[in-house]
Amino acid sequence: MGLMGTVPCPQLMQFKADINAVNEHGNTPLHYACFWGHEQVAEDLVGSGALVSIANKYGETPTDKAKTPLREVLKERAEKLGQSLTKIPYKDTFWKGTTRTRPRNGTLNKLAGIDYKQLNLSQKLNENQSGELWKGRWQGNDIIIKMLKIRDWTTRKSRDFNEEYPKLRVLTHWNVL
Repeated sequence: MGLMGTVPCPQLMQFKADINAVNEHGNTPLHYACFWGHEQVAEDLVGSGALVSIANKYGETPTDKAKTPLREVLKERAEKLGQSLTKIPYKDTFWKGTTRTRPRNGTLNKLAGIDYKQLNLSQKLNENQSGELWKGRWQGNDIIIKMLKIRDWTTRKSRDFNEEYPKLRVLTHWNVL
């Protein structure tokens, strides 16, 4: 998870990030800390409420991804903090707790598009040859959007955009749509 590589774990906790947030694979920051063997990060996450028994969409818990010594330390610490070690099944959620389904085309959201008139853009953050970056609100949520400057739309540009969009999903934020 790129987030853990760029933002120190204490900062995630300081800014009250959802410590059990999942990406499109159902992995939490603790899944990644265990997978990569970041023992101190994993222990800090569990100490801050990260669940050791939450399963990803493949049925794997963070402790399943940890090597034996770390696995035992995390289970023991979680039990001391009152966590149950019973596996929590994966549940695909969209936005604020609403169940979502994955359409046949493999996209991750249920909206075909956003009506531009619903956006309340308040501040231009940047502008370059590719477009403008704006801060605003949509459906009561803070958003950042990029308005692309495209002179001639081509099939290649459409393909490139469709390839780039899934890469943004690693941000694992419900405002990335």
